[in-house]
Amino acid sequence: MTGFAEFGPSRESSVTTELSTLYVLPSVLGTGVGRHLMAATAAVLREAGYRWSARLWVLEAHTRARRFYDHAGRLPDGTATCDSTGGVTLPTVRYALSLRPALLDR
Repeated sequence: MTGFAEFGPSRESSVTTELSTLYVLPSVLGTGVGRHLMAATAAVLREAGYRWSARLWVLEAHTRARRFYDHAGRLPDGTATCDSTGGVTLPTVRYALSLRPALLDR
């Protein structure tokens, strides 16, 4: 295994889904595995009936992940909040992921 993704119903809307985890091994960062995993996840979501977009939350300070999403054309949608998981409060930003096939293969 070089990586995995996890998704489920959005915490905010019943008409969209949320990508809760996208992880690749550090040894394969920068090789395209993350990009392929993102495209495969979007394909599965389309097959499950989601047509327009999915959402994901990323820590505001996680610059590597944010560069990955930005480079892939997934940009913050202007929504921000704080995540208090584990008793620590950290700022997060929401990204919208297009599920339209033409936009995925960059």
